[in-house]
Amino acid sequence: MADLIVGPGDEHDLPRSVLQRLVKEAIADGLSINKDAKTAVTKSATVFILYLTAAANEIAQKANRKTINANDVMAALESVDLAHLQEPLQQELEAFKLAVKDKKSQSAGSNGRSTSAAAGSDEAADDADLVDAFDAPVPPAEAEEDAPVEEPTAMEQ
Repeated sequence: MADLIVGPGDEHDLPRSVLQRLVKEAIADGLSINKDAKTAVTKSATVFILYLTAAANEIAQKANRKTINANDVMAALESVDLAHLQEPLQQELEAFKLAVKDKKSQSAGSNGRSTSAAAGSDEAADDADLVDAFDAPVPPAEAEEDAPVEEPTAMEQ
């Protein structure tokens, strides 16, 4: 698998503001987290993402695909002995898809009456692209061996 060592100030670090918000939601009211713990959470999250992505990448490569999809991530969870996270992740993906769908329908209903509505429409389109990526069809495991290799898009090259 890929080298998972993450050094200080690594470009792979997740944004601290995002992690702080997630940590605050996870801990009990009245508790705080010190600087070292924030760093440990940041590094742990980064290593986890790199590890899971490397596992999902191996699954996609074995299927002769150059694009990792949500099913690869689900299979990777199982391959790294974290199958118990598959159901919560699936629920989160479904909730995300619903939120994007609602946001898109709300943006379409506003007909671009304001600048912020137009920006929201662009954001909804970006979110819709993410949903499409999650919904990409995956052939059954036995058919994947004979599946043609997907050509990378301009973004992947």
